[in-house]
Amino acid sequence: MKKSKFDKGFTLVELMIVIAIISILSASLASAGYNWLPDYRLNKSINSLYSAVQAARVEAVKRNITVFLNFDLANDQCRIYIDNGPALPGSLEIGGDQMINMVAMSKDIDLYNNTSGLVLAFNTRGIPNGSGRFELQNTNGRHRGVEVGLAGNARVVRSEDAGVTWF
Repeated sequence: MKKSKFDKGFTLVELMIVIAIISILSASLASAGYNWLPDYRLNKSINSLYSAVQAARVEAVKRNITVFLNFDLANDQCRIYIDNGPALPGSLEIGGDQMINMVAMSKDIDLYNNTSGLVLAFNTRGIPNGSGRFELQNTNGRHRGVEVGLAGNARVVRSEDAGVTWF
């Protein structure tokens, strides 16, 4: 039997099967990525918050001046100010003190709890005015936080039980 030039290539059925397999694989990967994205954003936000706390402590020692972290729970932001307001040295004056950095949480990340108050200050030796934990939550219900100790050391913590216990 003689082959014609039209007998080469793939049949329509073979192409449809390949397209169906590719569609199934891409749909499963897209749903896995959708579940992964909030966790990625939470880790990105907690690392940014941890870095902001460390940077504030370093700035306080480097500049030999009080540095404040102001937590805005309504807008999910943390602002860093240096104390150069003339009126009340050692206290945060939003209009008078200079903002040197702002950290905004990623989309769908909630800065929902703050056990140290809305303002954390580091003095000229890098010692905070108190200790506490700043907590974040994503849309998957995962919780991460930054704990600041009395000596000024910061560490990232997590909770697997909706923020009851932290480790």
